[in-house]
Order: sequence, then structure tokens, then C-alpha cells
Amino acid sequence: PPTVVDETADIDKAAKDIVTSASTDNNIICVVEKNIIATKACADDLKKALIKHGAVELNSHQTNKLSKIIIGDNGYPNKKWVGKDIQLILKEIDIDVGPEKRLAIAETDANHPFAKLELLMPVLPFIRANDIDVAIDIAYQLEEGCFHTASIHSRNIDHLHRMAVKMNT
Repeated sequence: PPTVVDETADIDKAAKDIVTSASTDNNIICVVEKNIIATKACADDLKKALIKHGAVELNSHQTNKLSKIIIGDNGYPNKKWVGKDIQLILKEIDIDVGPEKRLAIAETDANHPFAKLELLMPVLPFIRANDIDVAIDIAYQLEEGCFHTASIHSRNIDHLHRMAVKMNT
């Protein structure tokens, strides 16, 4: 399930809600966030708030290293890491984080394996979109027409309505 965050959202609440939800049971629940899509107008603030509420941001080098660990040779998530704590997962790439950290975020594009696969672990792609229309289109693409689950954090009724109609979840 993708979650979209726009610049009208309560950014701190959105971040807290995303970290709480996406890290519940280490992200194995099918209805919790699997992708974060933020409009560029709020992306930096959202990222800071996610970190404040328990996320760890990975740089591109760390993201590449982690990809080799959690994505198997077959192109699917490595079952060894499904449902594991973020501390155990990140330890594999020599990152030590305390128990207050609940998930990792990695800035990627919508074609990255973290975005395309249901990892079922507390690792989420963070995708920037130029505006709300692009964000909703990315969410629709990533949800793959399952009409299962999607969410949006916004105070703009037009944005909420457009996402609801397009996603039809």
C-alpha cells in the first residue's frame, strides 16, 4: 500500500502515523504502508519528521548494500529478513541503531525494488513527486490495480477526492 503526503498535511502527525503503522509487526501486515510518496514541497520536512518519530534514513550507498541483503538472487525479498527488527536488518550492513528506531527509509524512485516489491520488513522507499498529480499517479502505479489499500495525508479536499477516485481502494 502506498501512502501519499502533500504539503497541506499535518507533517508531524503524518510522520508519526506512518512510522507507527509501517513498523507494527515489522511491516508484515498487508494493509500497512509499503511506500511513502511525498510531494517535493513537503518531502524534506516529512523526512525530518519521520526520523524524529523513529525512522532511520539510509544514504544511497547503504541502500545499495541493503538491497543485496534483503533482495534475493531470485529478485524477491529474502525470506530470512521478513518480519525482522530493523536493528537486526541494519546490523547486516554495519549500522547499529537503538531500540527507539522502528524502520528504515531509503530515498528511491518508483522503479526501485524497494518500491516494486512487498518486502514485509520495516524498510520503506521514500519517493519524491513533483506535485500531487504525480504523487497520485505513482501511488496508482505501485498499487498495481489491486484496489486493496492506499492512504493519503492531506488537508486539501480536492487532493483527497482525486486520490480516492483514482485509487478506488
